[in-house]
Amino acid sequence: MGTTPTTIPAQAVWILPKEGVMKVYEIREERVHRGAQVYSRSPQEALILGGGSNNKKVPLFRKNPAEILHNRILEAHPVSIHDGYALAKPNQESDKILVVVSARAYYCLEGRDRRTGIWNFDCGTLPWCEGRDKVLMAATGPEDWFIKQDRQNVGWHDALMTMSVGDIIRVSDENGTETRAEYRSVEAGLVQI
Repeated sequence: MGTTPTTIPAQAVWILPKEGVMKVYEIREERVHRGAQVYSRSPQEALILGGGSNNKKVPLFRKNPAEILHNRILEAHPVSIHDGYALAKPNQESDKILVVVSARAYYCLEGRDRRTGIWNFDCGTLPWCEGRDKVLMAATGPEDWFIKQDRQNVGWHDALMTMSVGDIIRVSDENGTETRAEYRSVEAGLVQI
């Protein structure tokens, strides 16, 4: 009596992420999302940080590109390239995660305060202080954001970073609402708190 091998559809493999590989999350519009959105407006698909002419593209690594499912990257490993990082298909275990943060900002014409989207690690650090080693790439935009302040000129403060188990990040969007997320464990992932 032999056993008959069972074929699992390729999509089923993506629904259940592999344990131990670097998972990807995105914090956008007051929510934590599993996977990061990929844009294909350019010749090749890429994550886009920032906006306007100040944006930074995080392309897929050409030799071993991260896989995309429904316009989202669920697992990736950052690979250093000449002008930043590219996202490769993970081929090694990692207890870290990749997080894309998108914090928007706007200016109020009625003379009230200008709200700026910001983010920082919830241990009293700012991204340019002790948390800087976690930031792989950061971008703002558009280029004239600090010059032309009007209702149509929405700005961004985006970043691609790694997080370790126990890290907590705080993101404040343009409406002043704060989103906090904790990387609880490899199994639980990034959880909104």
